[in-house]
Amino acid sequence: MKKQIIIIAVLAAVIAAVLCFFLLRREKTTDRRITVTVNGKVFTAVLYDNKTADELYGRLPLTLEMKELNGNEKFFDLPEKLPADSKAAVHISEGDIKLYGDDCLVLFYDSFASAYSYTDIGYIEDTDGLAEALGSGGVTVSFGKESSAESTQTEATKKPAETTETTATATAKAEQPEATEQTTTEAPALPITEEEKTMKLEIAGVPVEVEWEKNEAAAALEELCREQPLEIQLSMYGGFEQVGPIGTSLPREDVQTTTEAGDIVLYSGDQIVVFYGSNSWSYTRLGHITDSAGHTLEELLGGGDVTIKISLG
Repeated sequence: MKKQIIIIAVLAAVIAAVLCFFLLRREKTTDRRITVTVNGKVFTAVLYDNKTADELYGRLPLTLEMKELNGNEKFFDLPEKLPADSKAAVHISEGDIKLYGDDCLVLFYDSFASAYSYTDIGYIEDTDGLAEALGSGGVTVSFGKESSAESTQTEATKKPAETTETTATATAKAEQPEATEQTTTEAPALPITEEEKTMKLEIAGVPVEVEWEKNEAAAALEELCREQPLEIQLSMYGGFEQVGPIGTSLPREDVQTTTEAGDIVLYSGDQIVVFYGSNSWSYTRLGHITDSAGHTLEELLGGGDVTIKISLG
């Protein structure tokens, strides 16, 4: 009996030592930190020094609609693969950010033993409130590069330079009033320029009027249409929207939005969505259809997949 107790104690010590090794084992980290934003709460994560973390960092910012799994993790299937170097996890810690396979990004909000293999990407430093923020279902999670002191300093140095230039311009104008008046008189082509920049939208060949947003995403979309019209094949989804790939990524200003019929939005940075119903999700607004040429939006969009054309006119 005593011998059995000793054997059990030794085995327990060995198991404990192995667990401690994996618990304390961390890849070399970098000084790069990213922000992980969930329902308005911002967490800071440290990245490991490996190719997977490097590649993911280069793709930021990303706003992902992550799905729930097993009551301990959220995951998202990435459209493009990441370099992978999977190892047996043995133990998962709350806040771990890992890659499963080569295209599934996983954020863990609980600690537990695991027999699966993952590639380490990073971990959230302070996980207080993480589980509560992520909740029990699907959730929108934004990953971004943490603002550095250097970028803040750059912005700070820009402003005085702009102020100095403005002062110098004002002085020059004060000294040469006639030249200023003459310069002001000679500038007429703004209305023509604005008209040339107006985007036109056709849905299945039907021209519709759109009030476009004045933001970076809409401006980038406009640039895509400068050389030739942009045609996008849309597919029906959910009985309230048509969605299709733009073919490239546009700047994102995603906010939680409840859409209405006629709204045009950017989803996941590279897909355009036109609504004939309503949905609530995280989008970047592009515009709103104000006149559908005598058709209802459900007539234009609700009968099957359609092609839209965006051009400058």
